[in-house]
Amino acid sequence: MVDKWSRMYAYRSIADWALDGSPAPPPQTVKVLWLDRMRQAAGSTAFVETGTLAGTTSAMMSFCDGLAVHTIEIDERQFVRAKEKLAERPNVTQHLGNSAVILPELVPTLPDRTLFWLDAHCSGDHTGQAETKSVLTQEVALLTTDLTREFVLVLDDARSFNGRAGYPHLDDLLASLRSLSDTYDARTGHDAVTYAPKSVWAAFDAAQYSVNSAPFLT
Repeated sequence: MVDKWSRMYAYRSIADWALDGSPAPPPQTVKVLWLDRMRQAAGSTAFVETGTLAGTTSAMMSFCDGLAVHTIEIDERQFVRAKEKLAERPNVTQHLGNSAVILPELVPTLPDRTLFWLDAHCSGDHTGQAETKSVLTQEVALLTTDLTREFVLVLDDARSFNGRAGYPHLDDLLASLRSLSDTYDARTGHDAVTYAPKSVWAAFDAAQYSVNSAPFLT
């Protein structure tokens, strides 16, 4: 359970964003609400984040009952900083290193329909960086190798998908993802690209979701 001040701040950030016309990028709370909706639609029992930074996303997702949370951070300073925030969340496992290296080792241990939040990129001196500003292309290639696993991928910062600095071009990415399988679909929204089985999208579209039921806001 989160404290009332954190809950009030979260609701206020959603309201302010909506009043401003829902610009990109949305506030953190809106992004995590999207992740929670996809988690529920897919029935995910595991969540993997690439790019821990301060640990806020993993901390919020850790309130979901029965969800095993993994978060990967390349920068040791950020890893240590997040460790303090996540110390009291027993269902969170931190990984220090390059997501392009750690994911191949982690993926075989994960259940089907794991939810992935791909957010590993350099966005200033306070964040880590691999050989390129973003390892997104490598991450997506790995996670779409076996589509029978029915992983759900949410690729953050779609506004940056311009074909430079390791990022794919948004149109090329969407075309590539949609060509992989006729049982999957990719959608854009909330400054992200979400790639999931069509059966998950069907559950998503049919669900009655309330912000008030989000585990990290109750």
